[in-house]
Amino acid sequence: MKKGYVCVRTPETSYFCQYLTKQGAEEVIVDQGENELLPGLLDSMKPGDSLHVIALHHLSKNLTKLKEILETIHQKQIPLFVGGQYIDFENVYDRMELEKYFIVCRQAREEIKANLDAAKAIRERMKKDRAGE
Repeated sequence: MKKGYVCVRTPETSYFCQYLTKQGAEEVIVDQGENELLPGLLDSMKPGDSLHVIALHHLSKNLTKLKEILETIHQKQIPLFVGGQYIDFENVYDRMELEKYFIVCRQAREEIKANLDAAKAIRERMKKDRAGE
């Protein structure tokens, strides 16, 4: 069975479900928590089932946890489709693409953190300048 999985907390849920259904998902699980339904879904999957998601971040927003989930999917030999594209864990190119995804996400997270830290420092300087007036 082709199972779709969506983890969202926004009104776009119906759009995501429609998209996955058009991609061939026969059943779509909608998780509105913190990926609380995913472990049960993975445990319930049988040989021949496949998992369909719109994007990797639907599996987890946490990069470390996402790697663990992908490893579980690989170990259980569950075919994974992201945005309609099959992810072949045995294919070196697909593995490299996943690694690039993780590197880009880490870099983006570090850049965001640096920008937030810089903005915080500017706010603190402005407070000090105002207090000194």
